[in-house]
Amino acid sequence: MAIQTNSSAPSLADRLSGILLMLRQILGTHEQSRSLEQNLKWAIWHRLIYFARRFSALAANPPKPRPKPKTVIASGAKQSITLASPNPQAATPRRELLRRKGWLFLLLPGYQVAGARSQLMHLLDDPDLIEHLSTNPSLGRVLRPMCHMLRIPLPAHLKLERKPQKPRKPRAPRTKPARKPKPTQSLYDYFLEKYPPPPRPMLPSHRYAPVQKFKNRP
Repeated sequence: MAIQTNSSAPSLADRLSGILLMLRQILGTHEQSRSLEQNLKWAIWHRLIYFARRFSALAANPPKPRPKPKTVIASGAKQSITLASPNPQAATPRRELLRRKGWLFLLLPGYQVAGARSQLMHLLDDPDLIEHLSTNPSLGRVLRPMCHMLRIPLPAHLKLERKPQKPRKPRAPRTKPARKPKPTQSLYDYFLEKYPPPPRPMLPSHRYAPVQKFKNRP
């Protein structure tokens, strides 16, 4: 007897889209969402839609590996030049919120977001997803921010490998110049240097003033 497989089973992209749809519905019906600013609600709404579309696009068309960027070496120097962004993004309250782990729980506490979180954790343990991640690691670009959003610890197959650090060349020991011995100073010269005598006044009536020349009157 042949075993029949369920061909109508939802794909990984459909399952993730269903979880994100549930989060959008929670955002629209949650009691705490009434106190949120409208701009913030729209930003979260579009972010959840972006996750669903990005995952579907990466699953359908895996990106090709990019070549390593070449480092520009200046003449006479062996240091790579890194160009800074002309308009660095300023830190805003919205960005500070997104940096916090489990920021969606902070905005919408309760069992509803916890239910979507449990479904995402079940999806991350799916062997089909783990197999897709081995051949298409770009899917982790969507799943890692979602784990950060829902306070899910990253599983081993989603963690990024740390780049091995280049071994540093041992520095040559610095030779300190020999200090010149300080000349011995007598106690009288020390106090004379520390407390110099005041300058002598040069007023005409002072006894230390130079003697004026005598003039004979006719």
